[in-house]
Amino acid sequence: MNATATDNATPPRGGLRWPIMIVGLLLGNAAFCAVTFYYATNDPSFAVEPDAYQQGLAWDQHVAAQRASDALGWACALNIGELDANGHRPLSVTLTDRHGAPLDELAVEAIVFHQARAANRMPLTFDHTAPGEYRATAPMQRDGWWRIELNAQRGDDRFITEIQKYVGVFRPRFTP
Repeated sequence: MNATATDNATPPRGGLRWPIMIVGLLLGNAAFCAVTFYYATNDPSFAVEPDAYQQGLAWDQHVAAQRASDALGWACALNIGELDANGHRPLSVTLTDRHGAPLDELAVEAIVFHQARAANRMPLTFDHTAPGEYRATAPMQRDGWWRIELNAQRGDDRFITEIQKYVGVFRPRFTP
């Protein structure tokens, strides 16, 4: 009688296997969700246009400013130099009026960013170096398409333009 009582008291073998598997699957799912959340929120190529809602509300003012800029007749030529030892590239902007005369005494600023890293926007201030020519340097180490949002102002006259330029060794066959 004692022998049968002790035999019935021992749990069957493998009785914890199913609960351990269920807990393991739940923990694996939680780990997968955590990793997915991390990569979804820390992707350096993900970007949202800053103040997109405010820009949308001010769209009419933006269109009016672009028309006023176009009416000035100013032209812009951008040149991006080679990478220096510090990892910076020189940018030179030549600004001319509608007759081709150089524009001096302008306050020239820009926002520069790589298309694949649009969240990493770099503000630049250009220095006047020659008649109609302005220079700045930017840490543009990455090859690929760069976007330059240029703003030049003198008094009430404001020139705005957006330039896309490929920087790097290989030239693509297409232009965005």
